[in-house]
Amino acid sequence: MSEENVELVRWVYEKSHARRTVDVPGREDRVATDYRFHTRPDFPGPPAYRLDQMVDLWADLDATYIDYSLVPEGYEPIGPAHVLVTLLETARLRGSDQQIVQHLYMLWRVKEGRVQETWTSTDREQAVRAGGLSE
Repeated sequence: MSEENVELVRWVYEKSHARRTVDVPGREDRVATDYRFHTRPDFPGPPAYRLDQMVDLWADLDATYIDYSLVPEGYEPIGPAHVLVTLLETARLRGSDQQIVQHLYMLWRVKEGRVQETWTSTDREQAVRAGGLSE
């Protein structure tokens, strides 16, 4: 099941999340209708977004950053129902010369063949704990 979960998360990330759209053919078979995306503690927007609010998440990112980029560096199965994605985040704070270059970790929970929740953190262990796991 772990490799199936990795491929599911990779598909959802690459086809939907990275493209900043939920309007992707096949998404309804891969993402739960009650999906939640939990932001990292220092994110300036709400602590979580529902599937129908993902457009708001991307708008909040655009309002906060310019030259924003997330590049996946790895997909790692953790237990039977989770996948940890390691990403390289680069951006500049809007209205500032401050450049951000850091790793970001997204822990995705899969249930019954669909992505249910995602937790985000700049700390790997914190992302894992946020999803109710320990390493």
